Amino acid sequence: MDQFEELQILNQILAIPTINGDFNEKNLADFISKVFSDYDIYNKVDVIKPGIANVFSEIPGYDDNHCIAVNGHLDTVPYGDLSKWDHNPAVPFVQNNCIYARGASDMKSGLAAFVVAMCNIKKKGAQPRRTIKFLGTADEEKGGLGASYALEQGILGNPDILIIGEPTNGNLGIAQKGCLWIKLKFFGKTSHGAHPSKGINALEISFELYKQIKKSVTKYFHPLLNHATAVITFAKGGIAPNMVPDYSEIMIDIRSVPTLSNQGIIEEINLIVLDFEKRNKGLHIEIEIENDRKSYEIDPKLIEIKKIRDTYEKVFGKTPLDIGLSYFSDSSIFAEKMPFVPILLFGPGYQDLAHQPNEFIKVSDYLSIIDIYEKILLE
Repeated sequence: MDQFEELQILNQILAIPTINGDFNEKNLADFISKVFSDYDIYNKVDVIKPGIANVFSEIPGYDDNHCIAVNGHLDTVPYGDLSKWDHNPAVPFVQNNCIYARGASDMKSGLAAFVVAMCNIKKKGAQPRRTIKFLGTADEEKGGLGASYALEQGILGNPDILIIGEPTNGNLGIAQKGCLWIKLKFFGKTSHGAHPSKGINALEISFELYKQIKKSVTKYFHPLLNHATAVITFAKGGIAPNMVPDYSEIMIDIRSVPTLSNQGIIEEINLIVLDFEKRNKGLHIEIEIENDRKSYEIDPKLIEIKKIRDTYEKVFGKTPLDIGLSYFSDSSIFAEKMPFVPILLFGPGYQDLAHQPNEFIKVSDYLSIIDIYEKILLE
C-alpha cells in the first residue's frame, strides 16, 4: 500500500463505531476480514455473541516450528461528554498531522498498523520465516471475552512472542499492572442517630476497612510500575439523616504489581474482613470479585525483545525505553494461559490520551510503526 491507502485503512477503522456494550465489534471484524480477503490472506470471523466477534488471519511461514503473533482489540470506550470534544469523536478529523477520533490512540492505530503490515507483506510476495498470526479481539475494555474465546480455541498456538499494539508511544511495554475490582457489602445494625453506639454503622466501617486495605496494598513497589494502588470507585449507603446506616456497599479498584499477586491481595482482604467482623459483633461483610487481571513482566534481555529493540533503533535512530503500564489489557488474560510466551505491549498511541476527549494519533507515528511491524514480522 502507499501512504494514502495506509491512512485510508486507519480512517475507515476509526469510522466504524465499536463502543463496548453496543454489540457492534462484529462490524469492524467483518471490515478487517474483507481487507485481508482483498489481499488473499487467510482469515475468519468468530462470532462469540450477537454483535461480538473476533477476527483472525494467518500468513504461513516456511519454518513450521515457529510463529509470531500480533493482537489488537476492536472495541473502544464510550465517547464521554461530547461537549469536551473539539470534533465529532465518531468521525476521524485530520488537523496538524494528527487524526482525532475515539480509538485513535487506544488502540485502533495499532490495530490498523498490524492489518496494513500484513497486507504489505502479502503484496510484496515475501514469505516470512515464521508463520504470522493476527488476532483482533472483542470486549477488551471490560470482560475480555474475545481473548478468552481465542484461548479456548487455541488459535494462537505457542508463538515465539505475542505483540499487542496497545499505546506505548513506540516504547517497549515490558511490565503491566494487574487489576482487581472488589465489591464489599457491609451488613450492620441501625439505630437512632442520637445513640450511634447502639448500632453498627455499616457506612463508617466500610471506609475504615478501605483504609486498611489501601495501607496493605500500596506498600508494594515495582521499579517500572511504581506502587500498587487502591481507590474507592463506588459507594452507597444511608437511610435518613438521623439513622445509623445498617447497610453499605463499596467498590475498590486495585492495581497490583508483580511483587504482589492478586491471590495474595484477596487473602489479605479476607483476613482484614475477619478481623473487622471479630471486632464488631453482629457485623457481616460479603466479598465479590468482579474483575481479576494478573500483573506481569518480561525479561528485557530476551532475544525477541532485543531484536525488536534493534529494529526500532534502525528505523528511528534511537533506543526505545523499557516502560511499565498501569492500565490492564488483554495481555493479562493471555499471560494467565500462556505463561511461557513473552508478551510485549508495543504500539503507536499515547497512554495519557486513552479514554480521554480529543484522543488523537500523529500520522507520522502511525506510518513509522507500520514499517517497524513489517520488519519485525519478516525477521
